[in-house]
Amino acid sequence: MDNTALTEHSDAQAASLLGLTSAALLTHFQSLAADARLGTSVPETLELARHASTRFAALDRALAALTDHGSSPEAGLGAFTEALGQFHRHTAPQTWPQVLLKCVLVCGFATDFEGAVSEHLPPALRAQFSSLVAEAQALAWWARQSLESLVDADPEVVHSLGLFGRRVLAEGSAQAQRVAGQDSSLAALCTGSVPGSLEELSASVQLIADLVEASAQRMVALGLQP
Repeated sequence: MDNTALTEHSDAQAASLLGLTSAALLTHFQSLAADARLGTSVPETLELARHASTRFAALDRALAALTDHGSSPEAGLGAFTEALGQFHRHTAPQTWPQVLLKCVLVCGFATDFEGAVSEHLPPALRAQFSSLVAEAQALAWWARQSLESLVDADPEVVHSLGLFGRRVLAEGSAQAQRVAGQDSSLAALCTGSVPGSLEELSASVQLIADLVEASAQRMVALGLQP
């Protein structure tokens, strides 16, 4: 394969990763904006709205990077929006504690994914990708602190959250498998393997299992049964 073909292949893989990231940011922004209505105080509502705005600002940067890699926003988002939108529809919180727990799990999943994938990325793409995911850590920290305060004030909150958390984990695993299955080139980029190979399939399955297990441990740390 000549250098031009290699470059095109790399750009296509980068565009897929940035398309996935853009779709994740868009659907997460939409979810957070909708969930803000469940805040039990004005400060809570405003804080979640602020975090939603950071997701949208990151989305703008992701779309610009996507264009730099030769893909349109429509093409990049279109490949992944349905799977990620379905995740958020199936895990829509009904209470404020559920909102906070979902933030902890979703942002934790994103941070763990970035950590696992970055080692396989070219330096420039790694820097782009890491900068887009970094702000999720601030939302996860705030949500965790808020949830721990709620649990300290009312330990019974824990009992109503376990089932919801398990639903988030199960749906996240299902949609991650869907995304990996529909784009073997992206899965290969994320796992450092050859597209369509048994190694890629095995590595993708293991990556998803590791991410779900890390999320389950976050639930355990909060006193929840995953």
